[in-house]
Amino acid sequence: ALEVSDSLARFAGELAEKHRLRGFDAIHLASALTLKVRVKDRVVAGCFDERLWEALRAVDLEVVPGR
Repeated sequence: ALEVSDSLARFAGELAEKHRLRGFDAIHLASALTLKVRVKDRVVAGCFDERLWEALRAVDLEVVPGR
């Protein structure tokens, strides 16, 4: 499990600016990237928000549903 730590929140803020995301969407993106580094394995994210979907794909995460 991931906690929303100060460092994760800062990372989410950077991602929010870079990908023009809303707060919780940026937290989801930061969490998915952090998890990918920790597990060193495939991470698949579920998403229906277009901007978040594009941001997840931009950082090479697999997203379902696909397009």
